[in-house]
Amino acid sequence: MHLGKLFGKRACNCVESGQKVKPEALSHALDPFFKTKDSGTGLGLSISFEIVQAHDGELTLSNHSTAGTVALIRLPLTTSQPILVHAGKS
Repeated sequence: MHLGKLFGKRACNCVESGQKVKPEALSHALDPFFKTKDSGTGLGLSISFEIVQAHDGELTLSNHSTAGTVALIRLPLTTSQPILVHAGKS
């Protein structure tokens, strides 16, 4: 996970080191109930996308150049509250 500023927004870049997502699946990955495996509900990324949008932010997914998938979250910079981040395995 990398934190920084990008185009006037706080940026969080998360790289998953597993297999790349197929391009046709990547374009639907934020859709509700979309999933590429038998387990799960297909709601995790969709809910995350809605939360980020509710805060005037952006969530984009792309494949990393060497392996895995990149989730980029950008949120507007504010001075009213600090941004707290907890990075760890779930």
